[in-house]
Amino acid sequence: MLTIKMENHRVKNSKVYSGREEGYELREKLNLEAIDKTKEPILFEFPVDTLSLTPSFFLGLFGASIRKLGAAEFRQVYHFRGTDVINRSIENGIIRALKRSNPLG
Repeated sequence: MLTIKMENHRVKNSKVYSGREEGYELREKLNLEAIDKTKEPILFEFPVDTLSLTPSFFLGLFGASIRKLGAAEFRQVYHFRGTDVINRSIENGIIRALKRSNPLG
C-alpha cells in the first residue's frame, strides 16, 4: 500500500491543514484521479502534532473521490492514520461531501 506522509505536504511549521485551493492543489500533485480509477489502496499518515484538518482542505483533497466512489468504496481505497481529531474531521468530511443540499441554490 502506498503511504503518503502528510507532514511532507504542509506549510513549514504549521500544524493545520486548511484551504480548499490547497486541497485541490495537493489532489492534483498526488494524482488522486488515477487512484480513483485504479482503486489501489493508499494510506495518508498525519503527524501526531496536527491540530486541525479543516473541512475546506479535506473537501478540496478528497471531495471528488468521495462523490465518485461513494463512502463505502472510498473507505476501501483511502485509509488514514492520525489522531482522534483527524479521524473525526475525516468522518465529518465524508458526510459533508455526500450532502446534496446547497443553500446557495
